[in-house]
Amino acid sequence: MQGSIEQMISLTCFGNAALRGIPIGKFFPNHSSCKFCESVTFTAGRKKRNGSIESFNFADSPDQWFENLIKRKIRTLRLHWQPRENPPLPDHISAGFVGGGRVWKIEAVRKDGSSEFWLEKWVIGNREDADRRIWRVTYGLREVAKTQAVQDVSLDAVIQNLRKALKEIKDASALYANGAFVELFDRGLNALDNPSADAPRGNLFPPGVLPSEAEALLKAAQYAWVFGGMGSWNDGGFPKGLEVEYERVSTQLYDALNEAIAKAVSSSEIIEMEMS
Repeated sequence: MQGSIEQMISLTCFGNAALRGIPIGKFFPNHSSCKFCESVTFTAGRKKRNGSIESFNFADSPDQWFENLIKRKIRTLRLHWQPRENPPLPDHISAGFVGGGRVWKIEAVRKDGSSEFWLEKWVIGNREDADRRIWRVTYGLREVAKTQAVQDVSLDAVIQNLRKALKEIKDASALYANGAFVELFDRGLNALDNPSADAPRGNLFPPGVLPSEAEALLKAAQYAWVFGGMGSWNDGGFPKGLEVEYERVSTQLYDALNEAIAKAVSSSEIIEMEMS
């Protein structure tokens, strides 16, 4: 899975835990999603007397951002995605590049009926850093808008959609790269049926924040995310004559994974909103 998505998953889940009063420990630089980050900061804009907008430092770290969320009594966090406009490559192909794939954003729901939308930007800092912490990540407050109701799609429906996509791409993958990806799709299917299964990244979310079905979705997504660069699902091709099927199952899985991630992560806020 793209490191940027993993970090946004974790910021949303750990942020919701913090808003609930659940101890989460120090996030930066300790969390695995920050392993290669020199810094993770948050910025916002404010209007100057002359009417222009200037950027200012909102938080120096995720930990400070969490504290700020609590102080401002933010109701909850959600995670969203949207397709890119007129992309030069399909999203599942560009996902292998920095800044590619879908556009993800974290929504912070305020008590006044409005929401903030935070978008990320990753730039390379010191390439020679001994600890390989080369990325400088900035989350910018890009928009404030009226809070919209959560789309009424059940976790079970999202699970069934991902299961269907995984089964179809698994069957097709037997003809692709000598079946090298079959095991990953099998692990994804196993995670959907066994919420207690291990996952490549065990700390994307703190214990007790997500329902078991949502945990299963995130674990399955980690195994089944095969869209990357060299050596990934995008790096090869189907036998001649099956290109259309390759595109179909690839796009279907990519769409199902994005839907699964957003639904699973935002399920932490659905519980909170229903209780409030």
